[in-house]
Amino acid sequence: MKLLGLGFLFLIFLLNTAFPEENSILLLMKKYEQESDLSRKTRRETLGHYYIFTRKDLEIMQAHNLSDVLKSIPMFHFLPNRFGIYTLTNPGERAGISIKYRLYIDDIELSSIQTANPFLVYDHYPLDNINHIEIYYSMGAVSVSNEPAQVIIRMYTKKPERENSSKLRVTKDSRQGYTGNMVFSKLINEDESFLVMVDKSRFDFKSRNVSNGSVSRDEKLKAVYIKYSYHNLTFETGYTSVHRDIFTGFSLDAVPDAGKIDSADFFTYITGYFLSDSSLKINLSYDSQVREYYEQNKEGIFYPLTVYDLLNPIVFYNEKRTFEKYGFYAEKSYKTPENLLFIGAYLKYYRQKLDKALYRLSDGTFSTGLNGFYVKNFRNYSVYIEDTYSLRENISFIGGMRLDTFKFYGSESQSKLNARLGLSSIFDKLYLKGFFSRSYLLPSFYLLENAENNRLSPIDVRVVSGEAGYRFSRNSVLSFTAQFFKAKKHFDFDRTVNKIVNGQDKDFRVFSFLYRQELGLFNTLELNYWFTNQGDTSFSPPNGGYIKLFSELGRLKLYNELVYKTSYRPLFFRFDSSLMYSMSVSYQFDNDITVTFKGYNITGSSVKVARIFPVGMPVEYPAYDRRYTLTVSKVF
Repeated sequence: MKLLGLGFLFLIFLLNTAFPEENSILLLMKKYEQESDLSRKTRRETLGHYYIFTRKDLEIMQAHNLSDVLKSIPMFHFLPNRFGIYTLTNPGERAGISIKYRLYIDDIELSSIQTANPFLVYDHYPLDNINHIEIYYSMGAVSVSNEPAQVIIRMYTKKPERENSSKLRVTKDSRQGYTGNMVFSKLINEDESFLVMVDKSRFDFKSRNVSNGSVSRDEKLKAVYIKYSYHNLTFETGYTSVHRDIFTGFSLDAVPDAGKIDSADFFTYITGYFLSDSSLKINLSYDSQVREYYEQNKEGIFYPLTVYDLLNPIVFYNEKRTFEKYGFYAEKSYKTPENLLFIGAYLKYYRQKLDKALYRLSDGTFSTGLNGFYVKNFRNYSVYIEDTYSLRENISFIGGMRLDTFKFYGSESQSKLNARLGLSSIFDKLYLKGFFSRSYLLPSFYLLENAENNRLSPIDVRVVSGEAGYRFSRNSVLSFTAQFFKAKKHFDFDRTVNKIVNGQDKDFRVFSFLYRQELGLFNTLELNYWFTNQGDTSFSPPNGGYIKLFSELGRLKLYNELVYKTSYRPLFFRFDSSLMYSMSVSYQFDNDITVTFKGYNITGSSVKVARIFPVGMPVEYPAYDRRYTLTVSKVF
């Protein structure tokens, strides 16, 4: 690891001596492009350390869905879990159903109400209606939500008044996958505009031989999104449905005989800005979700919410649930030359309905209900205050706190304080940023229903993080980020009772170098290397990094990406390190037709994943297939 770090720094030195700064009138064009970037207006320094994919980045990458973006972000993995659902994963942790991540489209949060994880529906969400993506390493952030998260992903949609056009995209891959997507946007008048996106996709993955059979994780997606703006009001609504093969599921031998997961999410919300300076923001939202799970396996199924008997296991399970979420928040900002103050309040109410739960045991016994408790509702109220005080033009102090009061069905009401202190400063070529945060993580409905006595205490989290960056020139910057986490009473599976419990404390430390250099005006190189304290016997690679090259030559766009994951040894498996190379090339013709060719995992060297379930057969599988796609798009 030390040799890799020294090699990384030596490569940066060579790049800075080999590529001097450019001086040209084209610099003005580049500056204009950067200043028109919408992410400069939406990014919020108080949310934490961030990594941003600008619109230009997404266009050069030809990133068509969320998976194209998340598979290579610093300090995380994006891996398929036992159901074939791609999910963010902390280094060292298994690919499971994590509660640490939140996904937003503009102002609405879209995580599963049952699992508090957004990727069941949104791991392959199309990006044709998305302008840019901001990823915040945000444990302890005060003003973004009253559901604390380690990472917040904010997808900001395109502004129809800037687009005022239509676009049709058709993609076909080297297997049976395809996508048909249409985006239509129109400026009606200076105060009124709308945007509509419709998508139908099939993601066809290679079947994998595990244990004593073959498993599939193919996926079909349908999505509709509508945005309408009128004066100071914005209305957005969307519907996304996903049909999945069950992959390894809950089957004891990891090879289900049959199964599916059908999920759908419908959301709608309205946001308004009021007062003469638009300093009062009010948002009302509604989210409805439906999920049906079906699995059949003659060798047995371990489903935690049912009675488990090794001699008489479940061989058939079918469950359907519906969920609803109602949300309201208001935020008032006050701005002076020295201060930017936010005061706000959140109110959320969730409810769940169990529509059916059917299971059959191997002896033929049939049941029409779960084994006991399920969470019927949850409510959460919060008030917060956050202030950024500018001591000088280049030095700012950040402070905030939020008081959350929440209650799960069947439990008593609790209150928790979320607090954060931070510093941000810029000194000529050097910038510094750091936070100390006191926060927590709530259990999900799924965890509570599988907990001993249906009780879990929130995980108390303390985080110290820092970031330092040095700008060698106008075109190159090196940054170093360090994060130290202390989580008390982490959620663990207790094999003695086959239930989730509050377990041991956990320490997690992660460090990342990120170097970005513009090689001339239309080429950008990005290097990243990160490492942790997790060790090579953890459940996912403890270290990793990447090289990305963004190139634009007139009508031609080129993107190259090499992702590195270190070797690791989960349980009795031994996985070698991987170097996964992907690329894309696109060309825009005179008639506004663009043709794109992409190759995924061309080297065939994907990181491997181990299904390590508390009960059942451990198996291994690669996270990514070798795959090629051809895309034709037309702007009208």
